[in-house]
Amino acid sequence: RGALFGALRREMSWQRARGCLAPFFPSVHFLKPNPRAGKIADPGWLSGFELIPHAFWQFSEPVLVLKGFLTLLAVGAILGYAVVATRSLYLAIGLHLGWVFALRSFALTSHRVAPQNIWFGRDLTQGLAALLLLCACAVAVLLYLRGRQGDRQKERTPLPNSHTV
Repeated sequence: RGALFGALRREMSWQRARGCLAPFFPSVHFLKPNPRAGKIADPGWLSGFELIPHAFWQFSEPVLVLKGFLTLLAVGAILGYAVVATRSLYLAIGLHLGWVFALRSFALTSHRVAPQNIWFGRDLTQGLAALLLLCACAVAVLLYLRGRQGDRQKERTPLPNSHTV
């Protein structure tokens, strides 16, 4: 994704590049083999091709895909902005790592008993609650980067000469 983003940024503004690439990020996350498809009996060089017909099973539930797509679209926008604003992958990697850690930890330590609704979908990545949390995270990232930019400007401002006073 980073290589594609860099290539698109050479041809257009970073905002347009992010907009063009944004749907790619969530779409790839839905390409997973169906857990019910079973295991490959005899793994070999071409085993991955055997999984292709089973990789699109999540698209049979368009409402769930849309919920997850919107959340992942927001994630991609936040991470893309973090990369551009810092000119580095460190903040984006840290954010992604933190989100995945939180999701996995929650999944391991909890069990869903309530039915799906507008606030929460099949998991924590779907629903309005996830989008609101991502909006709060986006605000936190913006405030962090704005504060960081202010600190850099203070470092560049020359101090007045003490002997001329």
